[in-house]
Amino acid sequence: MIPASITIVVEGDTDAPFATRLCEAAGFQVSPLLVASGWKSRLDSLIPNLLNANRSSPYLILRDLDCDEECPGTWLSKNRLTNQGDYYVLRLAVHAVEAWFLADHECAAAALHVGAMKLPMEPEKERDPKVTLVNLARMSTKPRIQTAIVPKPGLCRKTAPGYGSWFIEAARSWSVERAIRRSPSLARARQCIEELRTCWHQRTL
Repeated sequence: MIPASITIVVEGDTDAPFATRLCEAAGFQVSPLLVASGWKSRLDSLIPNLLNANRSSPYLILRDLDCDEECPGTWLSKNRLTNQGDYYVLRLAVHAVEAWFLADHECAAAALHVGAMKLPMEPEKERDPKVTLVNLARMSTKPRIQTAIVPKPGLCRKTAPGYGSWFIEAARSWSVERAIRRSPSLARARQCIEELRTCWHQRTL
């Protein structure tokens, strides 16, 4: 059976590996990929048009919850969307995809070169998982990890310039199956995408 194609829409490049892995695990082939240039406001502005335009093909929109609301349900209830297509999934990573990354202890510990015991057992309870990841990098046994991730003192930024490329490369070893054990929002996202795949398959029979 030829895999069904799905369009994924993400906030930035670092979100793409996680959205792609989720869809591929459900039996989708990702094509095309749309990136909102790293701006959440731009992604939010695109959503209504995307839902209206793509009424007959599968697609996933992945957005970080960050600190916009306490929980995904609150955000969704305040942003009720109309004219949505029949075959779409809109999911929120709690509080960001870095939490999904940290939920796979095996991958994160190896990528950061830190002991797995240092990783949070419930990464979705980290208010800013990107900061958590950077603080873990400070403890890395590999200086190159610290250079790539940790910003220099005095800079008003969360990460060093090499963070994005390091994160995308590290995500290559990330496992959905391992991560869902510690990430409820990821587990819900996988379930929704699998249900979308089943629904789409039934439509095309």
